[in-house]
Amino acid sequence: GYYDGFGFQRIQPQYDEAFSFSKGIAKVTFKEMDGFIDTYGSFIIRPLHEGVQFFSDSILQFEDGDFVRFMNLKGDEIPNLNADAVGKLNNDRAVYVYDGKVGYLDNKAKLIVPLLFDDFTNVESEGAFVGNYAKAFKAGKFGIIDKNGKAIVPFQYAKLGAVGALIAFEKAGKWGYIDLTNKIVLPATYEYAESFSDGLGIVQMLTLKGAIQKDKSSYH
Repeated sequence: GYYDGFGFQRIQPQYDEAFSFSKGIAKVTFKEMDGFIDTYGSFIIRPLHEGVQFFSDSILQFEDGDFVRFMNLKGDEIPNLNADAVGKLNNDRAVYVYDGKVGYLDNKAKLIVPLLFDDFTNVESEGAFVGNYAKAFKAGKFGIIDKNGKAIVPFQYAKLGAVGALIAFEKAGKWGYIDLTNKIVLPATYEYAESFSDGLGIVQMLTLKGAIQKDKSSYH
């Protein structure tokens, strides 16, 4: 049940699970189905779906068989938007996967970047936007796109690290670094490399790993 600020029980215990209120609504679970109630215990969204959770402040996502679908906070479903997988919303963009293709949703669950790209392993996390850019996959190669889906780093890399200040790339079995203009900043000489974060990148030469700065002065 729920209690008001004076310790009075306002909503009687009747759910299998109940969660905290946010913006005047709370998620409840009844017979393995999720719904939402208002502060008086009235259903805003009846418990008819599994896996209901917030996609954004104004949109919910839920499980419908093998698909992820969407609805607003009134329970109105968004038509023709079935996802095989959906990533977390980052910088007003979320990875949207359907039938092996990848696009991006905005915070209203509008397909703002069409299904122009191909699915790849861990796309929901690795394809997430970092700032204004995201790693994407097309025709067997990786590149970097902006928030409109425009390629700012061409799709020419078989392997590419995460989006960062400098991005690790692989060429002929060796790793180096490019920037967001696709300029090679450090040539492919390392056995392995990870993209720069907080001013440092992780590299491996033979069996030794260390961290480098952009000018390589701090290699250990």
